[in-house]
Amino acid sequence: MAQPTPAMPDHLPISTSSASNSLTNGASRQPKTDHSHIWLITGPAGCGKSTVAQYVASAMNLPYIEGDEYHPKANIDKMAKGIPLNDEDRWDWLTKLRDESVSRLNSGSQGVVLTCSALKRKYRDVIRVASYYNHSVFVHFVYLHASEETLLERVGARKGHFMGANMVHSQFGILEPPTKDETDVIQVDVSGSLEEVERDALAKIHNAIAKELARDSEQAFLLFTALGINWRTRYPSLCILESTIAGVFSATGFGVARVISFFMCLFTGFAHTDLWGRVEGGASKMALALRFFLFTLAVAKYSFYLCCSHA
Repeated sequence: MAQPTPAMPDHLPISTSSASNSLTNGASRQPKTDHSHIWLITGPAGCGKSTVAQYVASAMNLPYIEGDEYHPKANIDKMAKGIPLNDEDRWDWLTKLRDESVSRLNSGSQGVVLTCSALKRKYRDVIRVASYYNHSVFVHFVYLHASEETLLERVGARKGHFMGANMVHSQFGILEPPTKDETDVIQVDVSGSLEEVERDALAKIHNAIAKELARDSEQAFLLFTALGINWRTRYPSLCILESTIAGVFSATGFGVARVISFFMCLFTGFAHTDLWGRVEGGASKMALALRFFLFTLAVAKYSFYLCCSHA
């Protein structure tokens, strides 16, 4: 006979003081970027939002906002009676969560971890407005998902929470899973063990940051490209090397390789077409050395990122 799915706690008892302050005691361990981040842990009741959010906030040393603590009493009373919330019940709550998250960022934090079911796309759009007000704020949704049966088991096993098992069914009734065009969503399957879910969520968050760092590198490349265009007529050797190797490294998150290729053109004296041909041919020692150099640089950059993100 199949064993029941172990219950994953979804919420700690509501306290009179916000849980966010207890999870930060020093500098953020989120890798430094040019942007600030709202990491919204989302999904229906029973998916483990609070547990995963507290793990992520602790691992990255970021403020944590428990969304359920910001529900007005009328909403809590309604859910305690098994009455689902409607859109009108949620608008002010969602706006308050967004404003509180932005307030934490304005106070100096590079990121904040927030829990909110955000069952419908228009609910997620309310949080996304933070990026419209301030383009340096990036909003990410970590969507925790599992079957309705799995979540019913977990909600039925927990105690002391105002949201009962009957609320799971009502939430699945209105749930709008993120679509492919919602590119700010990270999907995490929570049907496994708690430890697996926590590791998967944190790894995917780190991957999202790595992609942002890669985009920043591409911006540097665009700067050097502009310089290359300005100098191309007079100094052909300063043209950017647009080789297949640079393209491959950019596609895998190492746009800095293109910046290095700029300096290779500068130091070797080869015009970009000549150097490109040597690298593509792979027959000369210089081509092999350049390939090895770019590969070593890429590995070093990725290793440095891993060390920083797991320190």
